[in-house]
Amino acid sequence: MPRLMVLLVAIAAAPFSFVAGCGENQPPDFNLEEGGDTDADSDSDADSDADSDADSDADSDADSDTDSGTEAEPDYEWTLMFYQDADNNLEEVMMYDFNEMEAVDIPDWLNLIVLFDRAYGYYTGDGDWTGTRLYRVVHDTNMYALASERLDDPTYLGISSTSDTELNMGDQATLEGFVDYVKEAFPSEHYGLFFSDHGDGWTKAVGGGDDPLFKGCCTDDSHGGDALSVQTEIRQAIAGEQLDIIGFDACLMGMIEVGWALKDDADVMIASEASEPGDGWDYTNWLNWWIQGDHTADNLAFECVEAYQAYYGSTGSWYTLTLSAVDLTELDEIGEAIDGFVDDHNPASYLGEEFEWMNYFDLFGTASNASYTPLMEAVYDAVINEWHSGNDTIGGISIYYGNDWEYQSIKFCEDTNWC
Repeated sequence: MPRLMVLLVAIAAAPFSFVAGCGENQPPDFNLEEGGDTDADSDSDADSDADSDADSDADSDADSDTDSGTEAEPDYEWTLMFYQDADNNLEEVMMYDFNEMEAVDIPDWLNLIVLFDRAYGYYTGDGDWTGTRLYRVVHDTNMYALASERLDDPTYLGISSTSDTELNMGDQATLEGFVDYVKEAFPSEHYGLFFSDHGDGWTKAVGGGDDPLFKGCCTDDSHGGDALSVQTEIRQAIAGEQLDIIGFDACLMGMIEVGWALKDDADVMIASEASEPGDGWDYTNWLNWWIQGDHTADNLAFECVEAYQAYYGSTGSWYTLTLSAVDLTELDEIGEAIDGFVDDHNPASYLGEEFEWMNYFDLFGTASNASYTPLMEAVYDAVINEWHSGNDTIGGISIYYGNDWEYQSIKFCEDTNWC
């Protein structure tokens, strides 16, 4: 879904031409499907055992936990939270994304919980309702009407299953309320949080609001175009939540600056260095492939990239398509390698592939142009899986290079010597 605010409105409407996919001049293959995740089998077995016992032992566990003073066992293995801000010109394609989730064969150990906000005037399908609704996804094969279970949350979001409430999806309080509700209502061993909408990396040049300089994603038309800042609002909303995975079905979010802001509270990130096409992620194949394989965060991220490549691999456009899965626990090593790189090199002389004229440059390509092996290796080690169209040297993580004074105050600049 073209999640870049202005530029990609035209892209979403333009037809794709069909050309060949990846070329030969590219970084090493990041496909770790065979042998890449040494813990996959053991994690899967452990999760399977824990999950098979969860329901049958719930009452006895609760009693014994009460006596011992320990917390009860989680009810589910995984709960995935989808923060879908369709209160803008992406309403129609995001409704289809929701229907793609319903097409998933959802097992008992998994919950898909969606907070969905619709817009006025863009799409009239499925009753043309507006406002914000909370759902637990239910399997359904009708791709043009939702069948999922509507949920009530009077405590955190003030949402009723029988009426519509208009929430500001660009407000930190809405995101915090969503996460708090899900964690209370669906206690699980593992959690994922995924954002869908427009995106613009570390900064968004918009006016108004309490935090106009560092807008990252999720633009809400009903609230004056308010959006979530990665550096403040998203980072503060997930602080202490210890998410297994976070993802952005949005343009230009696959940056080290974005990952750096979130790395203390999430282990894995899925995002695109470049702009995304209108259809966004392939939710059906992504989730079905993961469900059938190892139930780890690494594999959840890996399969998202695989499904994206399968969906767009035979298409072509005038801009590069990308998606990557990144291990955020490896970013500190990248930061150290960046410090070493800038000690001996002028980055301006080696910048890699640029994305959408935004001064966002591929980090692996930058290191490769300078033949700086420590940084190349650090990026390679952090990237779980990566796909891009075309023949450029692209490695899965972008970085900003420019002279904006606002950039100096973000967390990445505070912690490294890049800025």
